[in-house]
Amino acid sequence: MRLRSIQSKVLLLFILLTVVLLLSMSVMVRYGFNQQFNAYKQDQAEQLNNNVVRTLESYYQQSGSWTELENNGRLWGQLLVESVADIDLKDLPRSKQKRHKKHSKDSTGMHRIMPQFSLLDHQKNHVVGRLHRSNNAYQKIKIKSGEQIVGYLLSLKLKAVSLQEDVKLNQGIKVFLWTLGLVMLLITLLATWPIAKYFSKPIKAINAATKKAAAGDFTVRTQVKRNDEIGQLSQNFNVLTSTLESNAEVQKKMMADISHELRTPVAVLQAQVEAIQDGVHLADEKNLALLHQQISSLAHLINDLHQLSVADLGSLQYQMTAVEIKPILETVRASVQFSADEKNITIDLDSQRLKAGAKVMGDAARLQQMLNNLLVNAVAYTDAGGQIKLRLYEDLQADEYVIEIQDSEPGLLPHEMAQMFDYLYRKEASRNKLSGGSGLGLAIVKKIVEAHHGRVVAKQSDLGGVCMIVSLPKYA
Repeated sequence: MRLRSIQSKVLLLFILLTVVLLLSMSVMVRYGFNQQFNAYKQDQAEQLNNNVVRTLESYYQQSGSWTELENNGRLWGQLLVESVADIDLKDLPRSKQKRHKKHSKDSTGMHRIMPQFSLLDHQKNHVVGRLHRSNNAYQKIKIKSGEQIVGYLLSLKLKAVSLQEDVKLNQGIKVFLWTLGLVMLLITLLATWPIAKYFSKPIKAINAATKKAAAGDFTVRTQVKRNDEIGQLSQNFNVLTSTLESNAEVQKKMMADISHELRTPVAVLQAQVEAIQDGVHLADEKNLALLHQQISSLAHLINDLHQLSVADLGSLQYQMTAVEIKPILETVRASVQFSADEKNITIDLDSQRLKAGAKVMGDAARLQQMLNNLLVNAVAYTDAGGQIKLRLYEDLQADEYVIEIQDSEPGLLPHEMAQMFDYLYRKEASRNKLSGGSGLGLAIVKKIVEAHHGRVVAKQSDLGGVCMIVSLPKYA
């Protein structure tokens, strides 16, 4: 497992958080326990001191002096044990008090308590009990008989008390905290591993798929089925590779089509030139006209390809101004009228319902190029003796101007009309340029319309052919 991987980073992060939490918890638990335990010991010490003082006061009232207690360790121990027994019995059920009282008189308990206390008389002379080396370790508590001070009880201060049981308790707490830490760390490791794998596994799959896509394999897809951000990333990656795959197929087809389109006129030119060189054909006006026709067709194709390439790159220049759409349409109609007359095709323009001065924001030259391509295409694909209807009107609901170009037979199937705006598409399988053109005119039309924020669609014409509909936003 590499340290740079997400899985290792998540694992280390959880471990670090666990360690920090355990250390913080350990410090707080120890601090809180020491505070509470010290308060408990202080309360017990005060209660014990008060009990010992009451026991000694009662003893003095009965004896009248400390004479019997002088250096009498056995009697001194009994008095102290009675004081301790009074404390212990308060919190026990009656059924256990007798047994506990018997146990409390054990010599071990006496040995634990006796070193903490000493007795002085009213003149502060030592009577009984062990004295600590440092007087600062003791606190003096007055022993009274009525209002008269008859002695002093020397009790070790809490800080000076260091019982073996306290040390054991502290050691036990340390062991418990260390054990708890190790258990929590183990639980963290066991819980973090699947969590880290849960996050890292789909990312690894997406990363591997990305490498394949970068190498040119656009068929790769990820199989991450999740509803979170990683799942969305996987879905977006699949959409991206699907788009790249589609674009790659279109590019391959386009390159094949372009090579085919260029090969045909070049082959014709080469054959005709070789025929003239071999003396088969003469370099007369007829053959030169054929050569010129092929060269013109080739130049037209190259120009269309250049137009599309700069349009795709966003380099096609547009001089956007407010222009009237009706005069442009009339100009284009006049330019194709001669070609239409040769095929005995009538072109009717209906723009009466359009108010005068209707304008769009656009490039007049590009709009004229777009409309010219549409009309030239309509004339080329309409049978002799047919008709073309031009209609220009305002769509009030969409706030657009609409141009309709309808032609008569022949028509196209729905799937063929859906492909009309693809690069190098022509209905003729033979790709005969005399009837099919370069196959780039409608693709250029679509680019120009989109640059003007409009739409262009094709549908069945009422005249039996194709109806091209161009919608352009109105200029306010």
